Amino acid sequence: QITWNMSLLNTLVSTSTISSITTQAVGSSSNWDHTTFEIVISFILFLIGVPLNSMVICFLGCKIKRNLYATFLLHLSIADFCYLSLSILGRLTYLLKFSWSLGPIACQLDSFFTSTHYYACSFLLVVISAFRCCSVASPLWFRVRVNQPHWLTKLTCLMVWLLAFTLSSPHLVYTKVLQSGNMTVCGEMEMEVNTWEIILEGVVGFFFPLVLIIACNTYILVTVRRNVTLHSSRLYKLILATTLAFVLCWLPFHCFRMMQHANRSNSTSSTQASKSLETGARYSVLLVYTNSAINPLIYVFSSGRIDRSLRLNTIFQRVFREEMSSERRAQETTRTEQ
Repeated sequence: QITWNMSLLNTLVSTSTISSITTQAVGSSSNWDHTTFEIVISFILFLIGVPLNSMVICFLGCKIKRNLYATFLLHLSIADFCYLSLSILGRLTYLLKFSWSLGPIACQLDSFFTSTHYYACSFLLVVISAFRCCSVASPLWFRVRVNQPHWLTKLTCLMVWLLAFTLSSPHLVYTKVLQSGNMTVCGEMEMEVNTWEIILEGVVGFFFPLVLIIACNTYILVTVRRNVTLHSSRLYKLILATTLAFVLCWLPFHCFRMMQHANRSNSTSSTQASKSLETGARYSVLLVYTNSAINPLIYVFSSGRIDRSLRLNTIFQRVFREEMSSERRAQETTRTEQ
């Protein structure tokens, strides 16, 4: 028996789509209404997200002088750009043909890079929140020990990507092109899909990082109440908005994933409940896809004032220049108190 890989975004789409097809007529109007909507929205998000993320990569990579936060946002945009670019073909193939026609290597790579994007974004947001928390707690120490040695920022990004690659590597082994009736699908055998996937990708990849992010931002919120300069920081608003968008877009996916896992284990579950979970899962995946497309818009609107020309280099320079000035003022305050 075949179970579709519930841990991956693109194959979660195929899970609900193919499951619906096996229980409904292929020409069902309701199924095609859902599919058409997903195709249109996915394509629109691709057209929005890829150019915007490429612009962010260009400006953060070449146009401005980067500090550690700019470097982390650069890697976050690279992850979003790669995910949007590499996953669109597989998504459209599933939605149009209800079958995988790109071969076994593409199947494994698609699953691997989708999972890598997920882990990289989650861990980068944890690192950003943790570094920001340290800069608020001890500005002078942070600037000397963390912000000044540029190799530390590069090493941190390298460790994030290596960890994401390592945690995603099982998908290169277990993900296969499988035959189910007259359909070819990209998935896993049921015996290979275990609770460890739920724990690894749900707890390690989302809920544990979420706890760390909440803890760091709670400390920052409590601390900045005593510091007007930090309270008005555009960078802090940018980080908070990006983190909030990630949580809101990914939380429904994980909730539906766990409910579907529990529903499969329940022999008394109703068909209607399964269909409702499938529909919710489909739209939760679309919400995740949306997150990668809207991040550049968050960077723009978090700058506090939108330029008429919407020049990203001006926006980023304003954000990071303000942050450096804020850090210097915090250091002077620290020296005075000492």
